[in-house]
Amino acid sequence: MKNSQVYFSLVAKIVKNLPKEGQVELVTTYKPILLHIPKNANVIISASTRYGKINSDFPVYLDKEDKNKIRVELGDGQTAVNLKTSGNITIKKD
Repeated sequence: MKNSQVYFSLVAKIVKNLPKEGQVELVTTYKPILLHIPKNANVIISASTRYGKINSDFPVYLDKEDKNKIRVELGDGQTAVNLKTSGNITIKKD
């Protein structure tokens, strides 16, 4: 399984080729995350924020126990994407 971790104070990521059956993690503190994902991606995105808001161009599943956490399921979900910040998260359809 391929894994990728990125730790920045500001994260803006355009993902065109996701690793199959891999994992991508974008983590920052107090800065926003902007993620562009192809509409035909095979991915499960988990996004959580401590103080910010989450906006998504894709339909989301809300976490029953944590109002600041969502999940997006696209295609067969071969790749896991984890987004964590204290700021805002935006997931855009490319």
